[in-house]
Amino acid sequence: MKVRMRTGHVRNLPVFRAKALMRTGAAMEYSTREMRAEEPPKQDEELQQLRVEYQQVSGKRAYHGWDEATLRQKIEAAKES
Repeated sequence: MKVRMRTGHVRNLPVFRAKALMRTGAAMEYSTREMRAEEPPKQDEELQQLRVEYQQVSGKRAYHGWDEATLRQKIEAAKES
């Protein structure tokens, strides 16, 4: 975190030190970066339906990394057994 000291120098310090310097008055201001999560990718309706079907057939939830082709294979394998 960047801190502007009373002397005018800008220093890069850990957060706890920057806050401590602000409380004691040794630093005038500090800058933070804004961290916002990106919007999650929208899932395909067909993929969601395949996940529901997989859960009904196998009794387990589908792994989030599986694509449509993999889910179809897993569903077929679960129906055969």
